[in-house]
Order: sequence, then structure tokens, then C-alpha cells
Amino acid sequence: MTQNPSNLTSLGLRPGDKVDKFEIVGQVGQGGTSIVWKGYDRLLDRFVAIKQISYDAAAMGGGNEEAFRESFRKEAGLQKKIAGQHKNLVRIYELIEEPRGLFIVMEFVEGQSLDQYIAASKGPLDQTTALGIVGATALALAAIHQGGVIHRDLKPTNILLPKEGGLKVCDFGLATLIGEQDAQAVGSARYMAPEAFAGDEIDARSDIYSLGMIAYEMLAGRPKFEDAFKIVLRDQRNQALRWMKWHTNVRVTAPPLHELNPDVPRKLSDLVARMMGKDADQRIGSAQELIEAIRRHFSGHHEPHAAVMPVPDAAAA
Repeated sequence: MTQNPSNLTSLGLRPGDKVDKFEIVGQVGQGGTSIVWKGYDRLLDRFVAIKQISYDAAAMGGGNEEAFRESFRKEAGLQKKIAGQHKNLVRIYELIEEPRGLFIVMEFVEGQSLDQYIAASKGPLDQTTALGIVGATALALAAIHQGGVIHRDLKPTNILLPKEGGLKVCDFGLATLIGEQDAQAVGSARYMAPEAFAGDEIDARSDIYSLGMIAYEMLAGRPKFEDAFKIVLRDQRNQALRWMKWHTNVRVTAPPLHELNPDVPRKLSDLVARMMGKDADQRIGSAQELIEAIRRHFSGHHEPHAAVMPVPDAAAA
């Protein structure tokens, strides 16, 4: 049986291999139908991140491969355009199609993810830093929402903290490209909006919910966050299912943030609770509305800040 050269199932890459003009340095991560590689562009003397997306008809519920390619071209092209317009978004340089897969070549961010930063903090984040992260992420979300894209998979691993300061959101809209099955992973399910599980049409408010969960975790601290959700987390094998049940159960809510962390002012606790509203109609309605709320109640300035304060040097990767 001969192999179809047009099949996009991953054939694997090794350090030293080339994807177009980019040389593979090593693998950074893997999940679902995608692999992330660190690459090097000799022409421009810079490192890049290369996300390889493989077509798997079974994982993606069947469908035509050429239709998948066309969807990739359209959605990734739109993401490239949006990413070039805002400094809080990871830039997309090139889109490459070849037999080994579809590749999105992106800016390589030296630093750490918010997930790593939260884990290293071992307790609640400083409120100024946490609000800066929420505000900068909201600015990034406002940009992609205005471009007609919903992130769909916002989580701390998709929020990057460059070691020189600032913040960048990556992988926006990628769940649309690679199929909804990736969004059901445990790491994603922890932050997903109720309507995403129900199969309902989602909009910008779903990303606000995810950001609310992230804000709750930052301000509570991961140990207290995990204690508040110990019923969900106690079964490691079925966490994705347990998270789905928690998010979609309108009769249960997270303990008020100011009860977990008495240092959090009631006004901030209430703002996060509004972001986490299980009824989308009762939630903060847009990233711009969230930015205005932060500006009005917490910043003391007339304009929202476009980037977070630099994270402490000791915590930088």
C-alpha cells in the first residue's frame, strides 16, 4: 500500500530538519493534533516558534482534507492580519503547507507562561500585577474580537510573559483550526465557559469567562484555588468531565474571592465574579467593557495600560 503524499498526518521532524527556510532546533510541546517546534531563521538571525498541525480525519470527526486546508488558509490568514496589529498578541510570520503538515510560524517569546508564573508564586499574585495581566489580556482579546475571532481556548499556558516585561496572548482562534476536540483537554476544560460545553454558539463573552477563571486563580493563589475546587480535582482520571459538570451547573458557584483571600477588596472580588457568571447574559459583555471597569475602579488613570508591569527578575525564565 503506497502512502498518499498529500496526507497531512505528521511524518515527524528532527533537529536539523528544514521547514521551508526554517531550521528545526527542537520540540517545545505537543498536544492533540499539533506540535510546537523551536526553529531558527538564518536569513533574519532569529528564533521562531513553529506550530505543526496534522490532519487527522478521525480526531476531527471526518471531513474533506482539502476543505480543512481551505479553512486553515482562511482562518490562519485572518489571525496573521490581526496579530500584526497589536503588541499584546504573538505575531504570526508565515503560513506553510507541505506533506508533513500545516505550519504556523510565529514569534518566539523568551520568557515564561502565566501558568509557570502562577505555579512558581505558590500563593496569590500581587494585585497590581494580577490586574495588569487581566487588563493587558483584555486589550489583546478586544483586538481579536474586533477582528471577528474568538480565542476559544484562553488559559494560563496561552498567556506569555516575556522576560523584558509585557504580555502576549498566543493560539487565539486555534481551536477553530484544529478542531474542538483539543479544547476538551483537562488544561482547557478548567477555564472553559459553560456554553462551550453545551455546544451553543459562543461569542466574546466566552473568553471573558475564561479570563475570569484565570483572574480568580491568580488572586486566590493556586493552592487555595485548588482547595476551592477540590471536589472537581480529586478524580485525576475524569477531570475534564468533572470540570464540564461544574461549569454547566448553574446552581453552584465558586466561593467569593474575598473569602479565599481577605486582602482582595470586595469591589475586585465582585468584578471577577461578574466575569465568571455562568449565564452569559449576566456576564461582563465585552473585553472593552472589562477594560473600562478596570480603568474606572482600579487604575486611577483615564486610559488603560497596554502592557503589564514587568514580572520580578527572580521569576523570569
